[in-house]
Amino acid sequence: MQVVILAAGKGTRMGALTEEIPKPLLRVGEDTLLEQKFSILPEGTEEVIVTIGYLGERIREHLGSAYRGVPIRYIEDPERSGTAGTLWKARNALHGAFVVLAADDLYQKRDIDALARHEHAVLGKHVAQITPGDYLDHDDAHTVTDVLSHTEYEAQAHTRRLPINTSAFKLTPRIFEFPLVEYKPGEYGLPHTLIAAVKRGELSLRVHATEAWHQVNTPEQLAEAERLYAQFST
Repeated sequence: MQVVILAAGKGTRMGALTEEIPKPLLRVGEDTLLEQKFSILPEGTEEVIVTIGYLGERIREHLGSAYRGVPIRYIEDPERSGTAGTLWKARNALHGAFVVLAADDLYQKRDIDALARHEHAVLGKHVAQITPGDYLDHDDAHTVTDVLSHTEYEAQAHTRRLPINTSAFKLTPRIFEFPLVEYKPGEYGLPHTLIAAVKRGELSLRVHATEAWHQVNTPEQLAEAERLYAQFST
């Protein structure tokens, strides 16, 4: 199995913290955010593909051609074309089932192992309060039926909690047959592209729910990640 780590973003909300350091190389605990992904790789990972953009050479220099015994290949996305746009640039390097992870969020290994057992799946977290993000509507069999923005989710006044997308996926190369969905000029969203395929009846996407995921977009979230790091380190 291969794992794709999306690390091309600029991390503008981090302010001065990312002026000279790419966000995936910010430290929490004993590791960088990016290194934490190597501690939670699913069983049987044969290669990691890291997509790079902003200050990508710093990431190459830090990790090298292998890390913790796992070979690394780099795919450049200087345009930072969104999660789907970046992943599509890596499609020729993918030869079978693969897991996608965001470089700068914290996940638990048990969730990634469970995610990897599905053919096509997304990791979703149940959150106590509705915050900005993509919410995964699903049926009783936990098959995704739609993706809602936080404003759409609030407006529909759901009587049940919907998990928020964590940007962790288990996929196969079949997804590259689907047309990309642009969600803002020049940026193509992976959840948007997959949900469009779901609605066309071309894809069945399971949601695996967790209570353990921490998004890191701001200095405050980075400080909280430091406090929470121990529970994500294994």
